[in-house]
Amino acid sequence: DTISYKIQIKNDRNNDVQIVDQLLDSTYVLSNLTNGTKYFWQVSASDNINAEVWSAVSSFETTEVTNNRFLYVKQVNSNNVIYSSDEEGNETALTSSNISSWRPRKNLATNKIAFLRSDNFETQLYTMDADGSNVFKVTSISVDGFKQSELDFSWSANGAKLIYPHFDKLYEINKDGSGLRLIHQTSDGSFISECDWSNDESVIAIKTNNTNGYNVSIYIIDASGNKIQTILSGVNGAAGGINLSVDNRILLYSYDTSGFESSNYRQLDNRLYIYYFDTDTVVDISTEKINGTNDLDPRFSPSEAEVIFVNTSNDGISQKNIYTQNVVKDNNTGGNNYNREEKFTNAIMPDWE
Repeated sequence: DTISYKIQIKNDRNNDVQIVDQLLDSTYVLSNLTNGTKYFWQVSASDNINAEVWSAVSSFETTEVTNNRFLYVKQVNSNNVIYSSDEEGNETALTSSNISSWRPRKNLATNKIAFLRSDNFETQLYTMDADGSNVFKVTSISVDGFKQSELDFSWSANGAKLIYPHFDKLYEINKDGSGLRLIHQTSDGSFISECDWSNDESVIAIKTNNTNGYNVSIYIIDASGNKIQTILSGVNGAAGGINLSVDNRILLYSYDTSGFESSNYRQLDNRLYIYYFDTDTVVDISTEKINGTNDLDPRFSPSEAEVIFVNTSNDGISQKNIYTQNVVKDNNTGGNNYNREEKFTNAIMPDWE
């Protein structure tokens, strides 16, 4: 006779009882589990003639991910999914593959992750707990501009506020969605694509571009929204990935030194640069990247001794992988003086806090 199985699953967080029945296979994969939770399960077997027989209760626990320091994005079912990972590469999906979520940014003061999500054909700013729970929609005026995958926002250091671009405007908003305030608008109608708020909230780094992603400018504004310094302008090609150091002495960014421009935003030689405010000097730290590849989306490590970034072929279609490397050359090592290392494969948009 055919044996069918039924599984009953409970957990230590609530009174939910999940039943999976009419199973003919002796194995079953349980999905959509909550991190840091103990689950209890038992199985019954039935031949539809005799009374069903239940097994003893067994249990397992899911791992706690709130201390994972790495965040990144992978594509699943044609949607962007946000993952967190520890140093060993043990990763956990924080968002569903049924809806596209990307650009994670963690705030240590609140232990919250802000991110972008598709919402009724718009891009809105959301927050969630470090384990992916308590998802909250922050914005009603969309995060918008050139190419949604190129847009970025920034937390205030204390986690009370966020800033984000909307075409030629930069808005400030409280994390609960209140207090929306315009803090800067470009004078020439250029789109603001990226912003980074300094740790002391005294300055903001901004990257602007035209509707095609070019005619880029990277500059600094003060707390009143006034432009006080220009870092990059008047060049051909793409740029981005802006990140201020905690002491406001260094700006990390990427720039395609080939100067190539095309309708599909292809980049040929995107490299990572460190700009030193004290000396007004720029250092190329991508000297050890493989020719024919791009270094993209850089962020400082928590110690700021390293950077994390994406490297991929400049063909625009190859797999993207996440790397780390030193900010300053280690001249005591042979060959790989920046200690470039592959960290995560087939992943984009890293954050390391």
